[in-house]
Amino acid sequence: MSNRVLSALLLLGVQHDERLFLSDRLHGTPEIQRAFATLAQRHPRFFSSGSLGTSVQGRAIPFLAVTDLEARGEKHGFWIDAAIHGHELASAELVLVFAEELRRRIAREEPPSFLQRVEIFLVPVLNVDARELCIVPPFPPQRANLQPVDDDGDGLADEDGPVDLNGDGYHSLQEFRDQDGDGRCGEDPAGGVDLNRDFPVCSAERAPGWQPQPETMAVVRFWEQHPNLVLALSYHGGSAQTETSTLFVWPPVVMPTADAARFSELFRIYARHCAGEEWNTLQDPVKFGSVSPLVGTSMEWFYAERGALAFTVEVEANLCDLWTEGAPDDSVVSDCAGPVRVPHVSVVVRERSIELALTPLARRHTAFLLALAERLPFE
Repeated sequence: MSNRVLSALLLLGVQHDERLFLSDRLHGTPEIQRAFATLAQRHPRFFSSGSLGTSVQGRAIPFLAVTDLEARGEKHGFWIDAAIHGHELASAELVLVFAEELRRRIAREEPPSFLQRVEIFLVPVLNVDARELCIVPPFPPQRANLQPVDDDGDGLADEDGPVDLNGDGYHSLQEFRDQDGDGRCGEDPAGGVDLNRDFPVCSAERAPGWQPQPETMAVVRFWEQHPNLVLALSYHGGSAQTETSTLFVWPPVVMPTADAARFSELFRIYARHCAGEEWNTLQDPVKFGSVSPLVGTSMEWFYAERGALAFTVEVEANLCDLWTEGAPDDSVVSDCAGPVRVPHVSVVVRERSIELALTPLARRHTAFLLALAERLPFE
């Protein structure tokens, strides 16, 4: 074999083992979609990729399926999603790092044995439109999707959202301007509909003519096509403007004793790997508060309507503190609040802190997800 051929083969091997997801930056959905397609091309025995459907603005919602396609027999489906709220930046990255760990093991020809009996579906970004808005300056705190909504009833939609008054590439919660001349600031931001209150559950009271959003329906259709799904985890949290409690959240549904025991076991696995508290939303609905009542959530639909064990994990990456703590203040003028002081966030600090925040968090949650997959089914 010539040295040129050997060098080409070695280069090919390096390329096939190179990492696709690094925890040193935030990933956009087009990049995620391309990376998933690359995994399916490199390792077709274990990876397949596709789109759940499209968003309000027509973006694809990428997913990655991971299983050993050469293993026959019934397989238990394990669904992991994140970023149903666009500004929850860190949540998506945890799913991507888990995908990277599976890729690493498969590339080394050490695939986890559970892939012979488990089929994993990874959906790192459900709210793809808002994610694309939130991962670039000024990183607005966009929770809902980008369905145009006239929040202030002036006949216009989405015309009065957050602004970056001091020009540092970061919107703090004090930075607003009256952009539509009605004497109010920031009352009509982009979008939208909270997708995590949009699922077609029996317990929800809906306005006449209500229809689920296209992102919601993409999830519903996928689940209807995959009746093997028995476990679902939804990652939340990791905003750059707000902080959240680190939690394991039970679905807000009355359940039989046998299922309660399974959820308790899930929490025990979580507690072994991740720092956080347990929140049973039925037993103590206001313990940690909520933006709105927990009705129409994805975990409620997964459990109450589809019969899968489903729970939410709230994570905190401390991005807000890392970006703003110790930052010098700028004096700016808000149309509605007058002179205010806001942090001037350094681009260097912002970029360097992402890896600092995500790496230890992703390590813990990757171990947690591997333990869940290994334990399936919870019978």
